[in-house]
Amino acid sequence: MYKEDEANAKYEISDLDQEVTITGIPQLQKMLRLDDWRNAGFGDLLLRNVVEKSFYSAPRRIQAAVIPLIQNGWDIVGHAETGSGKTAAFILPIINYIMNDGEKNDSRCAPIALILAPTRELVGQLYNQARKFANGTGVTVAKAYGQYKLFENIMELERGCNILFATMGRLKDFVINRKVKLHNISFFVLDEADRMLSQDSFQTDIINLVHRPDFPSVKDRQTLLFSATITSEVKELAAKVLKENHAFVSNGKTISANPLVEQNFIEVTSENKFDKLIQLLEEDREHNGDVARTLVFVQRKQMADVIALNLIQKNIQSSSISGDRMQKQREEALSDFRKGNIKVLVATDVCARGIDVKDLQHVINYDMPSDRVTYVHRIGRTGRLHRGKATSFINLADDDPALIASIVQV
Repeated sequence: MYKEDEANAKYEISDLDQEVTITGIPQLQKMLRLDDWRNAGFGDLLLRNVVEKSFYSAPRRIQAAVIPLIQNGWDIVGHAETGSGKTAAFILPIINYIMNDGEKNDSRCAPIALILAPTRELVGQLYNQARKFANGTGVTVAKAYGQYKLFENIMELERGCNILFATMGRLKDFVINRKVKLHNISFFVLDEADRMLSQDSFQTDIINLVHRPDFPSVKDRQTLLFSATITSEVKELAAKVLKENHAFVSNGKTISANPLVEQNFIEVTSENKFDKLIQLLEEDREHNGDVARTLVFVQRKQMADVIALNLIQKNIQSSSISGDRMQKQREEALSDFRKGNIKVLVATDVCARGIDVKDLQHVINYDMPSDRVTYVHRIGRTGRLHRGKATSFINLADDDPALIASIVQV
């Protein structure tokens, strides 16, 4: 369960985190930051899982700011660069609260914390992270998403779901069919909120959810909204679901690239694009003895399969992932990529948000994204525990010059 954490213990990048500010409520700017896990007030079991098993040597800057705010009951809009540690920033105090104060023995699947995320992959990632932290504490963790066999999903919920990670579609189904009860929620978390807002009807679904008679009112719950980018739509949603007095925790730029990622841009044509990709991968092989672990982004699902097959023909171990793939196929491809069984994963933007692949060395934008926000999330897959590299192919005949100019300035 903790093998990846042990392998990554050699990386120490907290000193490279961008400075985090707290605004919105004047008195909060003077709130003490968490400087040592031993000062977090965590129970012994949780502290051991964090420090000894997960090898978290010290709080990252977003964690240092957010954890005391959550422990003091504040609603939060949390913004930090991708890979900053924001997931642990909200999961850890929630687990600690449930250990100390939550009603853990509720067989009716009435979660104390409900965390919504935009994709099945991100739900699974958040779930696995929480499971490591909650191990042995008595706090139960569950997940719910589409393409998870319904009966198996229900059985998982019935085994315990103090903390429930879900996509909106499956949650709506379970609420309508009374498989999930909402009355017990103390924490409501929206992760990668801007991505969810890009989905049709999401804001309407959220408003309908929080206005249900069985959903705790805004004053009776703690609402936390997190994203690596803060757009006007995110601010509008925050005004509707958070308390009026809430904290805004930010690294300063509403759309910012991870400073640990070296960004490069290469001009290409439609004819030489694939050759440029091969050239980059072969250069990595020549310098490092093998092809670097690389995530390649394309715009069209069919192109993901075509490029992966062509790479295999060039003796480069590859696979592809897109929204058209069955959930099992997507999980298998990601698992092979994480284990190093394949060196290159070709993906559409289904992979762009929140997916954590340890030791991902290189992100290549084979096709440029349609907006700056997606660009930030794409390149944010690398540079999480050490410096990474992002290379973007620019085709002046096809790409929007204004968009390219704005992306280069990120």
